[in-house]
Amino acid sequence: MKWFQSIKNFYFVKSTDLNSIELKRVIVTNITITLCFFLSLFISITLFYLEIYPLDVTFAFLACLYLACWQISITGNYLTAKIILYCVLLSQCICTSVILGKNVDLRIFYITTALVPLLIFGKKERRFLYISIFITIINISLVHFTRNSYNPYYSYDPASYEYINMTLNAICIVCLLVMSFVFLFLTEAGEEEAQKLNFELLSNQQKLISSEEELKRINHLKDHLLKIMTHDLKSPLNNISAMAELMLNEKITKDEIRFLSERFKQTAENTSLMLDNILAWSIRQIDKKDPERFILPSLVNKVFSQLEDKAEAKKIKLLNQIPSRLYIKSDPEMLEILLRNLVGNSIKFCHEGGQVRVDAAIINQRILIRVEDNGIGIPPSLLNNLFGTNRLSSRPGTQQEKGSGIGLLLCQHLIQSAQGHLNIQSEEKRFTIVTIDLPNH
Repeated sequence: MKWFQSIKNFYFVKSTDLNSIELKRVIVTNITITLCFFLSLFISITLFYLEIYPLDVTFAFLACLYLACWQISITGNYLTAKIILYCVLLSQCICTSVILGKNVDLRIFYITTALVPLLIFGKKERRFLYISIFITIINISLVHFTRNSYNPYYSYDPASYEYINMTLNAICIVCLLVMSFVFLFLTEAGEEEAQKLNFELLSNQQKLISSEEELKRINHLKDHLLKIMTHDLKSPLNNISAMAELMLNEKITKDEIRFLSERFKQTAENTSLMLDNILAWSIRQIDKKDPERFILPSLVNKVFSQLEDKAEAKKIKLLNQIPSRLYIKSDPEMLEILLRNLVGNSIKFCHEGGQVRVDAAIINQRILIRVEDNGIGIPPSLLNNLFGTNRLSSRPGTQQEKGSGIGLLLCQHLIQSAQGHLNIQSEEKRFTIVTIDLPNH
């Protein structure tokens, strides 16, 4: 296609109103005009050198007509240029036949002339094509049946006639080869263009299918989130309202007030985390950020500081075992959400005095981050259905901490949108290892 564009630019084709097939016919027309002009000029000079008159003047005059045809074509009057080209070609054959008479056989020259209308006239110019073919057939018949009756005014020696015959045959063969090459080249260019269009069409179809699937998935997740909000946001608000009513009626003891205050705090924290996750997911759908280069252990320390109170309340150790200078290129906000949810889950399901360990490595341009805890693990029946289409099961933690089940669902969605994977290994009552696998951009 680059060659096709180069030829198009070289011949100053104004293609604003032309389709690709019409454009190729215009290019064939301009190439034919160029070929005929230089051949006529070359033959005229050769004949002038050999003192073959008036054939040299005839070819010089025809070269001027081809040049005029070229000027008409580059102004955008392609049909006029095509008609003039054909008329000049036919005139060239007739003039040569009249001047040379029966001593030169021009029938092969007519074969080349007859092919030109088939190549230059398109679907919208069929009447000119039919007229040109009809005129060509008439002229070939006239030349064939009347050539012996020609009595040229000028006669040349036998050697000149032999040279002229040989030259005209060579010119016809060259013209046929050039036109065949042009036809083959433009056909291949058309095939490449068709393949490119088919490829673009298939790509667009695949993108459309992918977009539809992504839209369905997002809508499904949106419905899921709305269900969680209507259930899990309404429930803690009802609990808070009931506890506040008891406190206002002063029907509870100080110990009960302390217990209710702790429940207030826990409910508020769970609700706040759920709202943060939903807000983070919503922002991610609107604003897709480009990857940034940052130090991974610093981000993990930031997540640890956010969860420090929860960890201290259960005397759980948070261990950052990532190399201190490990740089990665990813979305830091997305990764922070992932780690906050995963480390928060580990704390939730660890016994008092347990530990949560985070380490990472870069292998084959992939970022592998492991969050490991020595908590209660995940039962096999639950592990196999963690990412099902139904609402996620939210188990109470080791100290009866409650959750909405939205955290892991959000993590899975974020991982998928980043072309990554989330792998979970667990053994009940022993450990859980969650591995984040992301591309290192």
